[in-house]
Formats: sequence, structure tokens, C-alpha cells
Amino acid sequence: MGAIALSLQLPEEHFAGFCRDSMSTLRLLHYPPQPANAAPGEKGCGAHTDFGGLTLLLQDENPGLQVWDRHSKSWFHAAPVPGTYVVNLGDMIARWTNDQYRSTLHRVVNMSGRERYSVPFFFSGNPDHLVECLPTCLAPGEAPRYPAVTVEEHHREMYRRTYG
Repeated sequence: MGAIALSLQLPEEHFAGFCRDSMSTLRLLHYPPQPANAAPGEKGCGAHTDFGGLTLLLQDENPGLQVWDRHSKSWFHAAPVPGTYVVNLGDMIARWTNDQYRSTLHRVVNMSGRERYSVPFFFSGNPDHLVECLPTCLAPGEAPRYPAVTVEEHHREMYRRTYG
């Protein structure tokens, strides 16, 4: 979060309150091999963005993660690189930056023919922290695209939209 703050011309500790007493989730995900004749749209995990701040993803050696490229309007494979993590920006970062930084639309399609595992760490921040458009992300005369909310309010709304 310090690197994100610096990239937005903010002090490195700008997000310290967000990082204190934070909600985080660590998951172990298993994706069975998909059949060679999978139906169109059949996925190991459908297209989505992550709700929170940052996601750190450790993948095994089997490909499957795909990321949407807005410019070409197509999915590209994010091949696993041994010893590395994928870092996804979540919806709260888009909200803070007035969409200057966008959350990453992604999905999983396991066509490897083998079982696939990944370990995402979802960093969602302090539930009481206020998320509002950062002044450095507004052009003169521009209004925020999103109302100010707490981290908890943001998550409740995202769960309502997804599962409600």
C-alpha cells in the first residue's frame, strides 16, 4: 500500500489506517481439470474482480489464470512464473483512485489436463476505514465517481450485488 501511495503522489504512510486491524482472507483453491469438450462459458472460476484492496496470488505450475484486456477485448493467459506472486488491485483501489487504477477482471479456465491449485491472500483493510476519492486522483472540476463508504460498507454492498 505504501508503493501505491507513492505512485499517487501521497506520503508512503497514507494508507496506514487502512492497514491497521485489517480484514484478510487466505484461501486454498482447487481446480479440477476441465473436459476437453467443455461447454462455452464453462469455467473453473467465472469472470470477476476482487472486492478488497490487494490480492496476492500464488499459483502452482499449471496455467489457468486469464486476465481481460480492455483494449483488445480478449482474455490473455497469465502463465505462472515459478517463485512469484500475481498482485491484483481490487475494487477499493479503483474507488479510491476514481478509476485511475482499475481492479483486475480475471477468471480461471483450467485446460492443463491436470489438477490446479492456487493460494490467494485477500487484503481488505480495516472495516472502519473510510474509502473516498483521493484528491490527487481528481482533475480540476472533476467529481468523484463513487460516494465515500467504509471498508465494511463497501464489502457488504459487493456481497449484496454478487449474492443478493
